[in-house]
Amino acid sequence: MTPAVNLLPWRDGQRRRRNRLFALQLGGAVAAALAVIGSFAVHLDGVAEGQRMRNAFLKENIAEFERRIEEVERLRQRRRELTGRIEAIGALEAQRGAVARVLEEMVSTLPVGVHYQAMDLRGDVLALRGVAASHQGVPALMRNFQQSPWFTTPKLLGIQDAAQGASPQGGSAFSMTVVRVPSSAAPDLALPAAVAAISASGE
Repeated sequence: MTPAVNLLPWRDGQRRRRNRLFALQLGGAVAAALAVIGSFAVHLDGVAEGQRMRNAFLKENIAEFERRIEEVERLRQRRRELTGRIEAIGALEAQRGAVARVLEEMVSTLPVGVHYQAMDLRGDVLALRGVAASHQGVPALMRNFQQSPWFTTPKLLGIQDAAQGASPQGGSAFSMTVVRVPSSAAPDLALPAAVAAISASGE
C-alpha cells in the first residue's frame, strides 16, 4: 500500500516564492522605469536650460546689434546733415560770387548808347527792359549776351521806336529775356574740391 504524501504545504511555499519573485521583478522593473524617467527628465531639464541660455545670449547680442545699428544710422544722419550744411555754405559762397560776377558781366556786355530801365530775375531767367540810342544797339546787346560765358539764349520780346512814346530818351525801347548760366556750370565758380569730395562721399 502506497503511503499518502501531502503536497499542499510544498505547493503553498512554491506559490509564495513565485509571488515574492514576481514582486521583486515588478519592483525592479518599476525602479528601472523610474530611473529611466528620472534621467530623461534631468536630461530634458538640461536641454531646456541650455536652450534658455542660448536664447538669452541671442537676445543680448541682438539687442547689442540693434543698438549699434541705431548708432550707425544716427552717425549717417549726422553726416548727411553736415554734408547738406557744407553744400549749402558752398552754394551760398558760389551764389554770392555769381551775383557780383553777373552784375559785372551785364555792365561789360552793355553796348555804348544802351541802358537798362528795369530788370527782373526769376530763377535763371533775367527779364530786361531798356532803351537803345540807335537800332543797332539791341542786336549788339544780343550778340554780346551770346558771346558771354555767363549768359545764354537771349530772346527779344519786343522793340518799339521811341518816337511812339515808349521812351522819353529817344531811340528804341526794347524788352528781352536772357538765361543766366547756372553757378555750377559758370566759369571760376565751381565748388571747392574738399566740398565736392565730401558731397560725393555722402551720396
